[in-house]
Amino acid sequence: LELREDIEPHNSRIELLPGANGVDAKLLILHKRIAHRWDRLLWNEGEASVVKDWKREDRNLPEEDEVDLPRAQNIKHFTYDKLLSVIAERTVVVSMRYPWCSLCEEKDKAFVKVAKVVGARDGLETVIWGSMDLREDKAAARLYLSSGNSQACAKDNCPYLVFKPDESRDEPYKLELSILYEMDEMSMMGDAMA
Repeated sequence: LELREDIEPHNSRIELLPGANGVDAKLLILHKRIAHRWDRLLWNEGEASVVKDWKREDRNLPEEDEVDLPRAQNIKHFTYDKLLSVIAERTVVVSMRYPWCSLCEEKDKAFVKVAKVVGARDGLETVIWGSMDLREDKAAARLYLSSGNSQACAKDNCPYLVFKPDESRDEPYKLELSILYEMDEMSMMGDAMA
């Protein structure tokens, strides 16, 4: 049985609980590598029947909604296998992140804007822009995220990576993006932070 997400085995355990009719039950306590709420326990839920005890969910974790990955007409959604096949032939810039990470919304806006503006420039039309859900592609998360990262996001843990076909896929370039907002003169006068 494959778990949906990576866990820290040294912080996880099994406890025996007295059960009905003399049959003991086992309580599996899992500590996830990246702390956030479970959406499901197993990668393929049809393989086994596992009951989640919602009352024992970590109450200190915030409620979370899924946030869309960066999307635009020229941004493709990649699986890890698809990414590997494309980077063998083309330069690819990809946004890798978790769908529950709401801290990266500004970064996503910058990524979409750069994909539209830079992607339309002469000489760069062959660059492919993409996004990847790291929850769905654990192999990519294990390979490209900072080792030891135990945070859901710290804005610099969900990288933008540049892969070139003639270079190692194990050492892509990291890309930093930010948007400088344009303001007209009237808006600047009314904004104390400008």
